[in-house]
Amino acid sequence: MAGHPNPYEHLSPREQEVLALIAAGKTNQQIANALGLSFATVKGYIADILHKTGSESRTEAGCEWTKRQRS
Repeated sequence: MAGHPNPYEHLSPREQEVLALIAAGKTNQQIANALGLSFATVKGYIADILHKTGSESRTEAGCEWTKRQRS
């Protein structure tokens, strides 16, 4: 994938935390509880993550995140 931009590099540290928890299979409520955030805030982070990465779902974003962390 040389020469292709990595949209995951542009996520904020908090977005990366949320995405790591998505990749671990956590629900929005579990993420909110783990990070001390409201459910609505987590939904906002997920919307931002999907927009920034071009992912169509949280599952797609989480799978791609896991794949990129292993490389």
